[in-house]
Amino acid sequence: MISIVCFGNELHADDGIGLAVHDVLMKLEMPRGVSLFYAGNAALDSVRYFEKGDSIVIVDAMQPQGKPGLIHRSDAKSLLKNVRIPNHLALHSLSIPELLRMVEHLSGGLPEVELFAIEADSVKPFQPGLSCTVQKSIKPLARQVQRFVTQLACASSQSALTQPGLMSCA
Repeated sequence: MISIVCFGNELHADDGIGLAVHDVLMKLEMPRGVSLFYAGNAALDSVRYFEKGDSIVIVDAMQPQGKPGLIHRSDAKSLLKNVRIPNHLALHSLSIPELLRMVEHLSGGLPEVELFAIEADSVKPFQPGLSCTVQKSIKPLARQVQRFVTQLACASSQSALTQPGLMSCA
């Protein structure tokens, strides 16, 4: 089972990347065994999605670093490098690395995790709508996620049969 978990808040400008990518992914064909979830900004509630998947794909916005719209990709090992969890977390606002550490602690390990993110241009509270620069990266990111999960699904099951709305490995 492959779970795609999209994070973000569409009311905070480019933090709405997760919902925008989720909406595009809903329209794309996916292989059998792929589930798509929109987690909003509820990191704690998203733990249940990690329990459902052998592989997890996370989609989120990335803090502005000077290249808005740039697509980034990272695995869990890279995300967790040098991340320490403080003793007093604000549980309503976990970062992705903090969430992964919590999942790892609760379940004794992590499934395969891959992060796909778009660098935000602006994250401003209560200003809905994506910047033009970020909007241009939504469909390319969704297609990268589609290709990645298709490769994962095909690698785990070369004999997948095609059903309507599902992609084959051929």
